[in-house]
Amino acid sequence: VLALNGKIREVGEKIFASNGKEVDFASALESCEEAGGTLATPMNEEENKAILGIWRRYEPNGKGTEKCVEMYTDGSWNDKKCNLYRLTICEF
Repeated sequence: VLALNGKIREVGEKIFASNGKEVDFASALESCEEAGGTLATPMNEEENKAILGIWRRYEPNGKGTEKCVEMYTDGSWNDKKCNLYRLTICEF
């Protein structure tokens, strides 16, 4: 269900993994749940760095219809609409 292709990181009690696919929020959530996990939810700095870096200042800011988040290549975060295609990262 979830082909990791070497895209995996372990931090504390959590494992973060990506199947390398870019899909919308609902599809990403479904893929993660089918693999026995859920969408990645970093809860501290160490976990965030495991995914990549620190939060972008003032983001995600929860404005209106932007109810999902994405991470930029520099490790910062931004909230986006949930129907956009982004890389799937799961948490186990």
